[in-house]
Amino acid sequence: MNKVLRVLVWVVAVAAVLIIVTIGAVALFFPKEKAKDLALQRLSTALNREVKIDGVDISFWGGLGVYLKGIKISNPRGFTWDQFMEAEALDIKLRFWPLLKGEIAVDRTIIVSPRIGLFKTRTGR
Repeated sequence: MNKVLRVLVWVVAVAAVLIIVTIGAVALFFPKEKAKDLALQRLSTALNREVKIDGVDISFWGGLGVYLKGIKISNPRGFTWDQFMEAEALDIKLRFWPLLKGEIAVDRTIIVSPRIGLFKTRTGR
């Protein structure tokens, strides 16, 4: 029994070290400013609208993800309200294995306190 307990302690210790090293590597090789620039570029390109973000955090709780604080997505010209959407935060959870191949696969998206302005213009737009 003593030998089994010793092996179990080693397995737990190795797992803890691997988690700490992974978190450190993500923080070192994927800094917050790089995450913010990447998020701005990808969102602006995908939505074809101006996107503003106040801050970015890398999150590990509930899965590897990016937590975008103070996000604002603009409306196209011709709308009365400047912003299509404002939110306190946008929490994007990513799949781990595609990241190793250089791909970004979103697992889930959580919008915190959204304010969405959806209007229809007279031309039907």
